Amino acid sequence: MEINVDLENVPEFENLPEGEYVVQVKSIEVKDSKRTPGNKNLEVNYTILEPGDYAGKEVRFDVLSLAQKALFRVRDFVQACGVHAGPNGFKTEELVGAVLRIQLRLEAQQEYKTDINTGQTVLAPRFSKDNKPMLRSRVSGYAPR
Repeated sequence: MEINVDLENVPEFENLPEGEYVVQVKSIEVKDSKRTPGNKNLEVNYTILEPGDYAGKEVRFDVLSLAQKALFRVRDFVQACGVHAGPNGFKTEELVGAVLRIQLRLEAQQEYKTDINTGQTVLAPRFSKDNKPMLRSRVSGYAPR
């Protein structure tokens, strides 16, 4: 099947500046981990409420691993949403609509490439057409509003 689309002229995604944002949880989905078979992740999307210059914009694809060693991030997120998770956990529905503060930082985008020396597939920084490092916004912290 031929897919007839122009991928050469797709505009780059515009990142939000680093800093603190007040957001509302727009949606949460439980998904299979792409990196670790058998693990599950929470994929969270937010709508920015403050600062006003960015109100209405979205922060997408904040991925929280449900692996035991990463549960500290899930705990911080759930607590920042104002939800008490008991010994049986929590319901994702309780988190949708919650208002909290998140910290965004910029980090280098990465892509899989084949190492020409070893032939192994490795993660490497991604560069734009004009050879500049490509960045992405990443949620690095959570706090109650």
